Formats: sequence, structure tokens, C-alpha cells
Amino acid sequence: MRGINNILRQQTAIAEFGSFAFGEKELSKILYRACELCAKLFDVEFSKICEYKKAAKKLEVVAGYGWKPGVIGYTYAATDRTSPQVFAFESQQPVSPSTQNLKRFELPAFYAQHKVASTLDVVIKGKHGAFGVLEIDTRLKRTFVAHDISFLTSFSNILAEAINSAKKTAALEIQSGNAISSSMKRTS
Repeated sequence: MRGINNILRQQTAIAEFGSFAFGEKELSKILYRACELCAKLFDVEFSKICEYKKAAKKLEVVAGYGWKPGVIGYTYAATDRTSPQVFAFESQQPVSPSTQNLKRFELPAFYAQHKVASTLDVVIKGKHGAFGVLEIDTRLKRTFVAHDISFLTSFSNILAEAINSAKKTAALEIQSGNAISSSMKRTS
């Protein structure tokens, strides 16, 4: 019964997040809410979103939940596949290494500072390409099962479309503002 209740809770959360995200214009609010919701749904202390910065060729932590100051907006994932975030982003596959048994990956210092023991990374990828990576983290040594990976991947797909929608809305508002400004200049 607990498993069914958890699935119902997750489905309800996806529906509520979709309603919120597609009605919200501000991307930072969408990203923060996604992090907060994932942390609570998975009962983990931390969650974060890394956005791929094409010019810098890096994944920057742009939103998060539970992290100490100095992480969000200040931290980048390694630029090679030694980072689970970069590996997930480049391979387009979920990554769930246990940092207790992590020979393949190197984790940034802030993981140790937060005592992170387990992570799960999935790509935020919509119809228009990959935005970045959604990650949940916990201080407990934990194995994320197939259902966890499937749910977080589904959630990240909805998040990708919400991000795309927010970006389109922002671009339209800028275009509309520019058109109004140009029109006002011509009539002056």
C-alpha cells in the first residue's frame, strides 16, 4: 500500500507542478519550485538544477534546495566526464552513483561539505534539446531504484517543457516591448 500511496503522491505532484510551471513566467521560480518539490518527494536533503552554459561549455548550478550559500549561482560541474552531472548530460542517461563507492567520478568540494552520500542525476531534455541536469542528493547511503529514475526522468521532461515555455514567453515579451518602443519612437 505504501508503494501505491507514493506513486499517487508523485502523480499528484507532477500535475500540480505542471499547473504551476506553465502558469509562471519567471524561470527562476519554476526552477526553485522543481528543486523543492523533488527534494520533498524523494525525502532527500538537497536537489539542484545545473544549466548547460554553451559559451563556457560548463554546467552551472542555477537553482537548488537545501544547499548552503555559495553553491547556487557560484558552482560549476567539472568539464569532463569525471562529474556525474556531465556524464549524465553527455551520455543522455540517468546516473546514480553512490559517492561512498565512487571511483569513476570526482565530486566538487561542496558535496563533502554537505556530507552527500548518494545522488541521482537525470537530463532535462525537451523537444528543443537538453537544458541541463536535475539532481537529487542525500546524506544517506541510498540506492535509487528503477521507479525513482523513471519518475525523476518523467519530472525532468515536464520541467524541460516548462523551461521552454518560460523562455518563449520571455522572448515574446521582449519582442513586444521592442515593438511598442519602436512604434512610440515613430509617432514622436
